[in-house]
Amino acid sequence: MSKIVCIKIFIDKLKAEICKDYLSKEGIISYLNSDDCGGLEPQMAIQGIKLMVNEEDSKRALSLISDIETN
Repeated sequence: MSKIVCIKIFIDKLKAEICKDYLSKEGIISYLNSDDCGGLEPQMAIQGIKLMVNEEDSKRALSLISDIETN
C-alpha cells in the first residue's frame, strides 16, 4: 500500500485546483486537503491547502508543478 504525502501547500484554492487538474491530465492521482469546511469557509484554511499524491509519484509531480509555475 502506498503512502500519501504532501508535496505542496497553497494559500490560493484556485492555484491548488489548477495544479491538481494538471497532475490528473499527466496521469497522477492527487488530492486536496484543507480545513475550510469544503470551501464554505475559505478563511478557515489557516494551514493552507495541501496537495497530496502517492509517494511514488511525488518526484514526478513536483517536477511537473515546477514546470508550470516557471511558465
